[in-house]
Amino acid sequence: MLFTGFRAVPVDAFQHFAISFGQPLIGYELASALRSQVETAVYTSIKYPPHR
Repeated sequence: MLFTGFRAVPVDAFQHFAISFGQPLIGYELASALRSQVETAVYTSIKYPPHR
């Protein structure tokens, strides 16, 4: 899920928000796109060039 246009919150607050949907957070396995791990089961969005 990609969230844009929101003010940044601490990672633990985002994890709490994501867990509130009732599903466990999962890792990004079989990575096919360039992402960086921020914290357990929290990753950056895909890093596209500005023209995309």
